[in-house]
Amino acid sequence: MLKQTLATLFLTALLAGCSSTPDIHEDFTASEGDSYAKTTMRLMGTNKFVDSKNGDEGTRKVAGSGAMKVLQLVSLDFVGLAQNSLSDYLIEDDYTSKTSQLLVRLDGVSEAELNTPELLIDKARGKVEAMITNFGLPRIDPPSYVPERTRPVFYNFDLNVGVCKNVKGIGKCFFTIQHPEIESYDKATQSAYVRFNVYGQKFAAHVMGRYKSDDISLYITPNHSEYGSEFNYQTATKVPVVINSGRVHKFIKDAKFTDGAPIDDLAIYYQITTKETGIKKQYKINVADYTYTKIN
Repeated sequence: MLKQTLATLFLTALLAGCSSTPDIHEDFTASEGDSYAKTTMRLMGTNKFVDSKNGDEGTRKVAGSGAMKVLQLVSLDFVGLAQNSLSDYLIEDDYTSKTSQLLVRLDGVSEAELNTPELLIDKARGKVEAMITNFGLPRIDPPSYVPERTRPVFYNFDLNVGVCKNVKGIGKCFFTIQHPEIESYDKATQSAYVRFNVYGQKFAAHVMGRYKSDDISLYITPNHSEYGSEFNYQTATKVPVVINSGRVHKFIKDAKFTDGAPIDDLAIYYQITTKETGIKKQYKINVADYTYTKIN
């Protein structure tokens, strides 16, 4: 019964992910002064992001966020980083507030093809699959009880090989994409943009740091939590960022694609809490080489 219920839930999520109507643009261009990161988020279907002078105050336009400003002055996240505008992400039920996102660009798509979104989503998955294959790590099969056509796509890797050895005894070496949506279509370039929710953003960020093509982008939400049967996990970055072509793009006013920083500059903070004992362990992850440094 449990297996059947899980399969049904995954099927429902998949069908729901294919149901929305994409934003169709005659000729998509960046708005004046918008950063490359903010423009990427427009293609993901949201125009809530606000650029700042240096990108260290990356915020979103969120109704009611003004009421949280006093709390922001005194609130710290789990690794002691100033919350800044992170509380905005806690007061709205929005896909960019809780979960990181992968955006895949498909070129040479006719407008008529938008009528068969499942085919475009399959092509987008194929691009992610090719990226992972070129990464060269052996994969572990996803749970067998989830039917092939309805399962989220699991990228789960052997902890005894390559950079995944760095996480052995700490966690898993994986990321998952699910809930696909075709968000945007540009008639002028015949480009369609498919968005996926991403779980396991730590390893996804490392993979994207080594991917040099510009057709896949990863948005990282500042705070993210996941709950398992034995452990709870949290990740944090100082600000939201977009990774594209192996570089990190902040929400900086007027920042262009060429202004992206090296992946070496990006750190993700990770906390794992054992449910049975309540013991918390915290790490700083160097995304470029996927090394973990225990900080508490």
